[in-house]
Amino acid sequence: MGLGVYSSYYQKIGKYPPEYVSSQFRLPVQLTAGYQFTPRLAVQASAAYSGTSRDLFTVNSNNPASPTGYTEGSFTFTARSISAAALARYTVTSPTARLRVDALGGAGLEHSGGNSRGTISTRPFGQDAQPVESHYSKNILTATLGAGLRYSLNPHFELTYDFTVNRALTSDTRDYITRSLTTAHGLGVRYRFGSR
Repeated sequence: MGLGVYSSYYQKIGKYPPEYVSSQFRLPVQLTAGYQFTPRLAVQASAAYSGTSRDLFTVNSNNPASPTGYTEGSFTFTARSISAAALARYTVTSPTARLRVDALGGAGLEHSGGNSRGTISTRPFGQDAQPVESHYSKNILTATLGAGLRYSLNPHFELTYDFTVNRALTSDTRDYITRSLTTAHGLGVRYRFGSR
């Protein structure tokens, strides 16, 4: 069982979205669980999550689509991202060494979604405000290969670092085609049940 921080093309550490003053700092957190079949072979499943929320107020005093030529809007945007993976892990160095190197391979799922809620008015100060709401969701299935480092602190705790390269296979949108090869990093601490 492990807990750590995560960063990838889909879940970057830092302000999101970076172009807005009201952006929030995002730090994806990753939870990992695994099972050891042999001293060298194991499987692990992980999920990383991050989310943000921000408020936005807009004014357009020259809007030809408005009957008064004026529109203003007040919105709250929320966004969430989940990166899940199921990987096989094979230790290529001695499984009893303090520092171990692993080969990783498996599949992943990138999910992003969110919503926007607020009001739009054609008169100042929201005199005729109308509620508006929108949602979005995107899922990308990936094939994953990578390498991992594990440093044993004692028989139960170890420091870990995983680096993976992810190839997009399918998506419910088309923009993944131009971003089909991405990378991800995970740094954390894991607890091993039982004895080594």
